[in-house]
Amino acid sequence: MIYSNNITEKECIVFGSGPSLNDWNDSQIQEAVRISCNTCIFSNNINRHDYYFIQDNGCSRAKRPEVEPNCYLSRKREYDSFRPTYKKFYGISVNSKRRRWNLTEQDVSDGDAIPYSLKTLNMSPVDNTDYITELHSVALAAAQFAIHSKCTHLYVVGCDCTVGERFSGKCSVVTTSEKYKEGWSQLYKYMRSMDIPYTTF
Repeated sequence: MIYSNNITEKECIVFGSGPSLNDWNDSQIQEAVRISCNTCIFSNNINRHDYYFIQDNGCSRAKRPEVEPNCYLSRKREYDSFRPTYKKFYGISVNSKRRRWNLTEQDVSDGDAIPYSLKTLNMSPVDNTDYITELHSVALAAAQFAIHSKCTHLYVVGCDCTVGERFSGKCSVVTTSEKYKEGWSQLYKYMRSMDIPYTTF
């Protein structure tokens, strides 16, 4: 099981790398467990990273591959050497066709990270393996981790459903804001359908 009893019965914050992260005051909810995603480790607004999630290497989904300056491929050594308080997770595809923006088993090894499998099925464990559903955002993977770890309250910061905007400036992104919104909607519906009593979202 990848889920953590360090989160059970505690408040939890998932940090995305959207522009509203610049408005975050880190003196708020200091007791909450913090889960950071992607480039959040380069933000000056977060002073503590308890868990860390990444599942894309930053290679553009456009036909002509481009690499963002702060992405995993550009700063791989910094990402791989980063150590949160507890654990870091790298998401990899379990499908036979690996896309150019997917992290690899070698990346997992280089980063001394715990791998989790992305599988577009449902949010239930399959064959005793913990699957995180791909909902078009690593923040949604981190949110699933927090929910299944039975946090009491889940807050999201910097999860702005913006396209091409990060707290650090512009970036080239092909995924649409509608897909992000759909992902959060699916997560909410899942929580309602499973009647999860222990987490207030």
